[in-house]
Amino acid sequence: MSNGDVTRLDQLTGLRFIAALLVFLSHVPWPSAPDWLQTMLAQGFVGVSFFFVLSGFVLSHSYATRITCGDMTYGRFMALRLARLSPLHLATALPYVLVGIWRNNLTAPVALLNLSFLQSWVPDSTYYLSLNAPSWSLSNEMFFYLCFFPLCFVAAPRRWLLTALLAMTVAACAAYAVTHYNSVILVGERTVGHWVFYIFPGFRLLEFLAGMALYDLWQRGLRLPRSALPLAWALLFAAMFVADSIPEAVRMSLFFLPVVTLLLYVHLDRAPALCRILSGRAMVLLGETSFALYMIHQPAIRICNRLIGDLPHRDLFVAAAAFALAIVASLVLFIYFERPAERGLKAWVNRRTSRQRRPAE
Repeated sequence: MSNGDVTRLDQLTGLRFIAALLVFLSHVPWPSAPDWLQTMLAQGFVGVSFFFVLSGFVLSHSYATRITCGDMTYGRFMALRLARLSPLHLATALPYVLVGIWRNNLTAPVALLNLSFLQSWVPDSTYYLSLNAPSWSLSNEMFFYLCFFPLCFVAAPRRWLLTALLAMTVAACAAYAVTHYNSVILVGERTVGHWVFYIFPGFRLLEFLAGMALYDLWQRGLRLPRSALPLAWALLFAAMFVADSIPEAVRMSLFFLPVVTLLLYVHLDRAPALCRILSGRAMVLLGETSFALYMIHQPAIRICNRLIGDLPHRDLFVAAAAFALAIVASLVLFIYFERPAERGLKAWVNRRTSRQRRPAE
């Protein structure tokens, strides 16, 4: 997370694992769990909101100054971000492509849009949940990266105004959707509201902008009292408990944003015991593997769901086995593929761009 003399915030890396774990838990079937627990676990998609807010904060922390000082070109920045996302995205998509070709149920447009990080722009779940379904969020991240570079040159107050205007737009559309088309299904298997408020990159940009705004406030020295940390966690669990009663359009867009933003902010102070735990070596390693965990957790759940037979409390066995499989696989992927591939690609990008910056002889 650091870049040169940029301060390391290892507790945020550890917190990424918690966010990935929430997403994992939301995709495990829990038929034997009490209704209230099923409701809470189903809200684990809040982990994606955390990733988006964190992305805005971390990119600002690592790149904003370098971009505004002219040390980072647009092309180099995008190439470095592609080097970050592409290896794991392509590696986890490949098995789905091969199976789709074998079964003859994969079309070229679906595959090409997914592999080129464009699937989230299509309001059809056949496209945006194609191949390895969690990769839809990478389509959003790529859009955020495209926006980030020019946003760095916008004065913070104007970015805050843009964030507020986008929030009001999302709120107005959500209010309209609740009364008019929230449960309408036009194409695919999901509602229009699911795509507009949970998938659509233009609206999810709000969370990325919130992360950039957090960085602006943090850089200006604004700090929250340490007593806010347990309050933030309590608010998160309370929001997850009542979320099922919130209309989909609101729940998928604005409902969790203040809680997620607060949760990220209270972990910027490394002094509290929880932050020290999150910044420990084990949690940092798990946080570094969270991208791989996020990308492979659904295949792990499907494999264990098929292999484990009919047992009492079967869902607990499936969850435990899938979690163990996903953790081991993500560690292996991170150590032996993701990290080497990313480092190699970034080194290649840096060599190419450094040669291009040399004056002609």
